[in-house]
Amino acid sequence: MNKEKLEEQEKQLLLETLKRNYPDLFHEGNAFIDTFRKQISVGSKKFTYSIQYHGQEPKISFYEIKEKKDGIAVFPVSKRPPEKNLKSNHGCVHLLRNTAPVWKALGLTSVLLLAINQLEIKDENSLLQPQIVTEIPDPTIETLEVDLDQKDEVQKDIDQPTVPVISIQVPVKEMNELDYQKRKGTEDIFGNSIKKYADRYHLDYTLMVLLFTQERNSDFQAANYQNVAQITSALCGEGIKVPVWEDQKQVSTDYLCVLPKCCNGIDISSLKNMDLSCFSNEDRREIKMALKLYESNEPWQFYHFDEVCQNSDLSIRVGSAYLQFLISEDDDLIRGIFGYNWGRTRVKKDTPYELLFGGMNGVDDKNYLENICSYLYPGEILALKTQINGVDKEYRIEGVLYEKEKTGPSL
Repeated sequence: MNKEKLEEQEKQLLLETLKRNYPDLFHEGNAFIDTFRKQISVGSKKFTYSIQYHGQEPKISFYEIKEKKDGIAVFPVSKRPPEKNLKSNHGCVHLLRNTAPVWKALGLTSVLLLAINQLEIKDENSLLQPQIVTEIPDPTIETLEVDLDQKDEVQKDIDQPTVPVISIQVPVKEMNELDYQKRKGTEDIFGNSIKKYADRYHLDYTLMVLLFTQERNSDFQAANYQNVAQITSALCGEGIKVPVWEDQKQVSTDYLCVLPKCCNGIDISSLKNMDLSCFSNEDRREIKMALKLYESNEPWQFYHFDEVCQNSDLSIRVGSAYLQFLISEDDDLIRGIFGYNWGRTRVKKDTPYELLFGGMNGVDDKNYLENICSYLYPGEILALKTQINGVDKEYRIEGVLYEKEKTGPSL
């Protein structure tokens, strides 16, 4: 299906959804839809939207764009069905929404907004660059009509703390059929292992499919074809300690360590009494790191480097665990993703997004997140709800096509 046909179908889907779910908001009938920039203009108001294709029916979410002193905020737009005759007060109570959680969320959001540069909505002829906005709830006080027997349930929902959403637009190139075949191949060949370890380490399955699609070799005859996660010697000797999840709860901990290449065929217990002078300085350093773990009281599992690189399931396990380890260490999903490719020492908790998107000097893939997002299907958005170090966090990552030669990301 060509690009023009997809855009026309997307516009028709949006118009039908607006007419059905938001009749009072879009009653003017003059909504201008820009599928390239994912924006809708209605009079002086501007909106963005996301479409998620899960199951038979697509799920569409709308967000109003509002300019703030310190950047741009995006507010979720609630469904607004046609007004109906109100019931009598008999058997009902009127409640005001508890605004305390809202203003707490606004305070947290302001911290996130101050951490990034002011975003600009560029004209249609300008190049699209990665943008970060933070979705925060609409502070407007609303009146709810609630049945008395539902009061406790509604109050419980009102008291839930609002989780700010870090929303990122990533400029991506238009993919061809071969690119999507590579993603499909990742799911068809390695999908079971990816799903198993995404669940085990509390990661999003689609994100891991995209990441491993970017990482893996497409040539099944290549020597590193089974090394789906592209584990390298840089990981050797590192201790990967990561929680294990089951049914949305932490149930145990995995302790994983990859031994350096020089130890292939040598059991970890034998290294303790070996003369290490025959190894290089770097090898000795990594062996000593592994031995320190071995002599601890924790149940470390040791794998030989060749074993990991030649077994796709084990490669995916170690790669998934390492990504979650980096996310926890950096206290952020985006920094963890960049750290997976750029290296643990290059990305820290305080590394600003501007530096990540700008392409740090000395890294092999300056556009790592863009290359991952290039495998998103048209209109597909990564809406990620996760828990990092005991704190609930949400990320919304969207790939936006750029049509001209890109000069480099900016915020």
